[in-house]
Amino acid sequence: MTRDGTWIEVGIPDDLLVVNIGDLMAIWTNDRWVSNPHRVVNPPNTDRYSMPLFVTPPFHAEISCLPACLAPGEEPRYQSQEAGPYLMSRLNATHTYRNPLLAAVEPA
Repeated sequence: MTRDGTWIEVGIPDDLLVVNIGDLMAIWTNDRWVSNPHRVVNPPNTDRYSMPLFVTPPFHAEISCLPACLAPGEEPRYQSQEAGPYLMSRLNATHTYRNPLLAAVEPA
């Protein structure tokens, strides 16, 4: 899904990969690269392989905008923060077993 909410079809040339990035990339790149919602629909009669690999920085690693991702005079859009508390906040916000407010909501 693009930033404006439009779903797009991603064609994959032979011998290449499609990589979905995580939320921390937006902080590091000052929103140059952002994670997007994604869905996979396998075309008929086509083999596709998915190999998830999750890489997480050390819990106390400082996550802040990389200097190379700031234009002259531009300020970071996000405050520096530690990776662990940020990732825990994402889990708490999206997993009902971690968030009693979500658990109280009846599924539609």
